[in-house]
Amino acid sequence: EFMRELTLKFKNQLQIAFKPHPNLKYKLYHHKEWGIERTDEYFEFWHTNSNSILSEGEYEHLFAQSDALIHDSVSFMAEYLFLKKPVLYLIKSKTFLPKTLNNFGLLTLNLHQQAQSQKEILTFLENNVFLTFSVHFKGSALMEMFIMTVRSFSTFIKKLVLTCEHQSNISFFEKTQFFISP
Repeated sequence: EFMRELTLKFKNQLQIAFKPHPNLKYKLYHHKEWGIERTDEYFEFWHTNSNSILSEGEYEHLFAQSDALIHDSVSFMAEYLFLKKPVLYLIKSKTFLPKTLNNFGLLTLNLHQQAQSQKEILTFLENNVFLTFSVHFKGSALMEMFIMTVRSFSTFIKKLVLTCEHQSNISFFEKTQFFISP
């Protein structure tokens, strides 16, 4: 509900994309507190609201066009970092998540700003989206180390890089060394 409130509160300042996991709708349909009606209403809000987008397909264009990412998906932890845009990872408990991640996952998590509260989400938006529109991320030196240590990358990252290059006329292959295959 908080994300819907943000969407309405910042109607003239933000365009928010809701990118649900492909299984989320099915799970919510069968959840005792959600059900079909509430789930359909929630998805319809994101589809019809004037400053929101319901994105259920591919996400490389969404990543390329975004100014920042707020998420709770371990799958997106590494991919979005390649864009060097502000990113916030939502965590339920600072003690739970690190126990479930391997060393690479911990490295990517440490490159994210993190939030557990609505206030921390608002602070992220104020510091990274509303005020400066510039790229901030946690630990630039650590980010460069992350980039330099990644020698092979997924098909998605290759696709994301090509999409970003096409949309921005910037060549990542020329600007960053991590895309050079050994």
